[in-house]
Amino acid sequence: PGLSVDSLTIWANKRRKSRIVYALNNKDWVYVDDPIGVGPSPEKLVPNVGHVMGYAIYITSLRGIHKVPASRNQVLADITRLYDETTDRAQLKAYKNLGLNCISNIDGSFAIRSARTPSKLKERAFINSTLMAIYFKKSFEESLQDLENESNTAALLNNIRDKMNAFAFAFYQGSSNGGNETGFASFKKPGGSDSGYADVVLIIADGSVNPLSQVNEGILRVKFYFMAPAPAESILIGVGLLFNR
Repeated sequence: PGLSVDSLTIWANKRRKSRIVYALNNKDWVYVDDPIGVGPSPEKLVPNVGHVMGYAIYITSLRGIHKVPASRNQVLADITRLYDETTDRAQLKAYKNLGLNCISNIDGSFAIRSARTPSKLKERAFINSTLMAIYFKKSFEESLQDLENESNTAALLNNIRDKMNAFAFAFYQGSSNGGNETGFASFKKPGGSDSGYADVVLIIADGSVNPLSQVNEGILRVKFYFMAPAPAESILIGVGLLFNR
């Protein structure tokens, strides 16, 4: 607690070590009720780690692994006040661009404003992208392990690709909100139509990733690409006048 803006900036920059960094760093220390403290309404100053971890688990369970654990509506519990809160909008933006997230007091409730990682790779800037990548990797590894030591053939590749595609499509169709919301990115295509499954998922399991030299060594490779949904961290409103001369 108590680091200056310059010290926090140096701290955050030191943690941007590579393209993908598995971390969710948050700036603010918090005050909580101290049941063994002295005097009326005693408080204790603690790091935010327990609050943020519990909150991330809660949001993932409530809304799905594709949701970013940051919201004005779902807020942190059991905080009495913040220590050295950052309120300047430009500074909040500067911190989050370094992968350092902040907690804000919003009408007496305490909300995490962003959930960015320190990753230098833009696609991994948001924590949900990293969580989804881990989720898919572990799911595929565990569900396909029975195929180990089967003949390394085109039929096996097709079988693996079909299983991965079925799993991803089911995730796409019913990720949250009663199945009304896709777990992958959704966007308007240039012609005005909405994106579909084929626009946000790509599975490659052909010769381009399986050269004969590796096939002969018993190595089989499948690549899974997806577009994670990016959160709308900022909503910019422009107001003008429409009038006739």
